[in-house]
Amino acid sequence: MRDQLQAGMEEATRLTKEGRLAEATSLIQRTLGSRLAPEASPDAPGVAEPARRAANEAVQTSTISPPGPTEHGLRRAPGPPRRFRGMPRPSAPGTTPGAATGSAVVSAGGQFIQRSYTNRAGTRAYKLYIPGGYVGQEVPLVVMLHGCTQNPDDLAAGTRMNALADEHTFLVAYPAQAVADNSSRCWNWFQAANQRRGWGEPSLIAGITCEILGEYHVAVGQVYVAGMSAGGAMAAIMGTAYPDLYAAIGVHSGLAPGAAHDLSSAFAAMHQGGLSPHVGTPPTRRLPGSPAGLCR
Repeated sequence: MRDQLQAGMEEATRLTKEGRLAEATSLIQRTLGSRLAPEASPDAPGVAEPARRAANEAVQTSTISPPGPTEHGLRRAPGPPRRFRGMPRPSAPGTTPGAATGSAVVSAGGQFIQRSYTNRAGTRAYKLYIPGGYVGQEVPLVVMLHGCTQNPDDLAAGTRMNALADEHTFLVAYPAQAVADNSSRCWNWFQAANQRRGWGEPSLIAGITCEILGEYHVAVGQVYVAGMSAGGAMAAIMGTAYPDLYAAIGVHSGLAPGAAHDLSSAFAAMHQGGLSPHVGTPPTRRLPGSPAGLCR
């Protein structure tokens, strides 16, 4: 059994190096999920390290996808959304979005509403969670950015952030990447045009934030942004580009701003580390979370 696992991990590593990421990920899942008998645990000597190494390589190289079918001659077909342990299954066709996720997403008194925001960079849908305890009082706002192949419902269910919002009474916004802008729903953190204040995807996420600030009673200095994987990389960009809007950021498995400037350098950064980010004059810092000037 150990030989089968070893062979599977070696094959997954080979597929990863050839850029066949979906096949490598699928092989790892099959190998670890169905070929390991209880006595051949992934933690057994001689098994754990090859398995972890191959899995890490596949995951690290699957955090982005090319923005179009011809750029750099590469494109990866979108796969099923990544799921967390214990995450409910997606809702069936024809049902209300989020309804099948039950209490993991929406409490009895909460609202999970679908909205969209448009500026000159385009349009992005987003979902806003309003906890049952919100009755117009001053509350914090947390902006959550999903990873590749995910959507707002996936992130809400996987992180259970809405349950925390119910417990502590704060708003949660979930911007959604558009398939038209990235076939795997990755935020395009690796493109230079999406790493600047007032440009591209950062301007859309900031615009969504400002729209909520204009309609709800959000506490000054208590606006935050967090994300994982591609969303983590974009959260880091948001913190750098808009230090006067976000009081703090949370980054899970994301790369530093400026670590890549295109698709090729993004793959290199995930394997070998990023480029040295250009350090310019830091922006003038106003009170974090204040919409003054920025959100007019």
